[in-house]
Amino acid sequence: MRESAIEGAVRDYAVSLGVYTRKFASPAHRGVPDRLFVCNDTTLYLEFKQPGKKPTPLQYKELETLAKHGACAAWTDSKDAGRTAIRCLLGLDSIVFPEWLANNTSADHKLVIL
Repeated sequence: MRESAIEGAVRDYAVSLGVYTRKFASPAHRGVPDRLFVCNDTTLYLEFKQPGKKPTPLQYKELETLAKHGACAAWTDSKDAGRTAIRCLLGLDSIVFPEWLANNTSADHKLVIL
């Protein structure tokens, strides 16, 4: 599955729930997350990857920097995990943060919150 298909499905899901979203690009700054989602006074920066792929070191560093400054920053490689992130943004779901999130490489999908 292509990264753009995952991103498109999550974007459409978010819009259907009334979440404001925009493609995030910064011509002068490489490595920024793919998309931002805004709802309930919170902004989520989300990087999308193909299934089984991970962010580049530059992308990961940018996600870490956003998180260190108090932003919600994450990456995902699946539609389901991206939809979970949107439900959490809306307060419709919650995520338990065991070691599984950062260390599980055998899961069907990943949502890694920084």
